[in-house]
Formats: sequence, C-alpha cells, structure tokens
Amino acid sequence: MAHDRQLKAEESSELTPQTKPAKESLDVLADWWALYGQIYRDDPTDLLAQAYREMLQHVKPEILHKAFMRAAKNSPRFRPTPGLILEAAELESEFLLVGNLIRYPEVSQAERDAALEETKEQRWALRQKLGLKADA
Repeated sequence: MAHDRQLKAEESSELTPQTKPAKESLDVLADWWALYGQIYRDDPTDLLAQAYREMLQHVKPEILHKAFMRAAKNSPRFRPTPGLILEAAELESEFLLVGNLIRYPEVSQAERDAALEETKEQRWALRQKLGLKADA
C-alpha cells in the first residue's frame, strides 16, 4: 500500500526543513486515506494513492486536514477526488488568511447625518404605520 512505501522512504532519508512539511502532509494524507477507506468502503488502487500523494503533498498539514474534512462533508457517497480536496484546501486557506469577517467601509458622521435626513420621511411613515411615537 502507498502508506507502506511512504514509511520505507521516510526511514531511509534524513528530514530537512524543506521536506518536513511535505512529510507532515503525507502523514495527514495517510490518516485520512485509511479513514476514507472505512467511510466509503471502496478498494482504491496504489495508482490512485500515488495520484493523491502527488497532488496533495504541497498543502500545509493543518489546511489539508480541514480540507479532507470539508470534502468528506460535501461528498457523502463517493470518495472525494484530489481536485475536490484541493478546492476545499483553497477555501480553508482563504479563511485562514482573511477569516469570514466582512469589512465595510468607514462611514463619517456627516454621511450618517445625511442618511438620516434623507430617510426622515420614510422613517416617520413607518413609525406611524407601526403605531409608534414620532422621532425625537
């Protein structure tokens, strides 16, 4: 199995700072590969494992883990393809960089006052309709 070949390769080579993230990503891939085997009850080939490895080894481990989880949620019946996992990784990367906070432009006090003046009649009509007291 692909994981066995990965272990043999790791035993025979020294880890450098450049290969350590790739090794950690491959560890995440190996864990999820076994888990996907249980979830999807399929019998993937060694060639498929190699394709996943080649396409996903550059993704940071923490992002790859979240991407596998997102892909599993979005693909309940079939094993997600490496492309689907990469798309999920891109989404996770964006959330990591930007977050889900929407940034609105700053509004000055003059703009607020102008907006209140502009909507004064509409606010008054709505208050009348709702049976509320007029603006102070």
